[in-house]
Amino acid sequence: MTNMNNKYLDIFNQLWNHAENEIVEFKKAEHSFDIDELGKYFSALSNEANLRERECGWIVFGVWDKQHEIVGTSFKEGEMAVNKLKQDMSQHTTDNLIFRDIVPIEVEGKRVLLFQVPASPRNIVMHWKGIAYGRDGESLKPLNQAKQDAIRQQPPVPDWSAGLVPNATVEDLDELALAKARIEFKKVHSSNISASEVDAWSDEDFLSHSMMMRDGRKIYTEQRNRFFPMPDYDIDNEHRTVGVTIYGKMIDEKYTELLKSNTTLSLHECLWLDAIQKHRPITKEAAKVLHEKKLVEGRYPNLTISLAVAKATKQLGHYTKEHGLAKDAIVKLTLQLAHNAGSQGFKRMDAFETLEHALSVSDSKNTKLRFIGRLLASLGGKGLLKRDGHGKNWFITALGEQELRLKP
Repeated sequence: MTNMNNKYLDIFNQLWNHAENEIVEFKKAEHSFDIDELGKYFSALSNEANLRERECGWIVFGVWDKQHEIVGTSFKEGEMAVNKLKQDMSQHTTDNLIFRDIVPIEVEGKRVLLFQVPASPRNIVMHWKGIAYGRDGESLKPLNQAKQDAIRQQPPVPDWSAGLVPNATVEDLDELALAKARIEFKKVHSSNISASEVDAWSDEDFLSHSMMMRDGRKIYTEQRNRFFPMPDYDIDNEHRTVGVTIYGKMIDEKYTELLKSNTTLSLHECLWLDAIQKHRPITKEAAKVLHEKKLVEGRYPNLTISLAVAKATKQLGHYTKEHGLAKDAIVKLTLQLAHNAGSQGFKRMDAFETLEHALSVSDSKNTKLRFIGRLLASLGGKGLLKRDGHGKNWFITALGEQELRLKP
């Protein structure tokens, strides 16, 4: 049971350290919560988890997200009350589905309740009392038609025939199958590609033209050899068009020299680094590889080049701006703010104005506010700051003044 509690405590910490989003909802719910509202959130998070190909979403009771405080909740205490809640709610959900688990945990000596919301089954929209709900940022709204269509059009099971066979090559293909594919390709494209041209293609050319081969598209190798940025694709599903931008201008000379000198970089790793250079997403698997090679830093998906890469390419200024100041410098700025505020005290937004440009430029405003909230709480816990009776203003303590004088 202890291992199970630790598991859910770890889950809570992961949720609490990230901003509320379409599949995570924080509620104070100190004593009660409207069951109909809870059902709407169940529908919304279940649908959004499905659309994002996540296993589940989470509703957390007993926390005040805006103030980043643990307030605790007495909602549905006891196993009997929890089971009754599940039974009552299941009567109004699609296929009688309900929370996968409802788990009470103790955080800072207070009861916090975790609701694990399963993703709706493939091609099934989750309803609450006949209405499907979704999220628009932090807002709860009826699920729009586009999202409902996206769920309903999902295949019931994954299409194994569309999967890729790892390490497969042209030599693994059946010659008769290739010949049949050429015949059908010529029929479909007879109006714009001559049969003689198709017959003159090698097997690799044919597979590339018919979009059946990957990691064979020569432009990538050519761009990499010339140390140019990788092509950018713009896919417009609405107008059924695909645009491609091929860069003819060389990337930064310093970065080029790094690629030339680091011959251990694979083509894929080059693509991933190029994506990070452009502030574009890469997969978690790719990030893991780059982390292991110490080429990037940061928590996925907010990645930056590593300090070693920054030094090699003489981008220390850019690196420092991306990462923000060190924790000690941020603490000193905060204590200096408190010292300047004196008996008047300061609010969290004052700290945001002071620290905003000292934090990573890649962090959103909400992420920075959450960081500052945790920082103030930490300094308060160490006795360096204190709050007034209303909990809105912060003041420096005698210990904080001493720490400020001691810090270089």
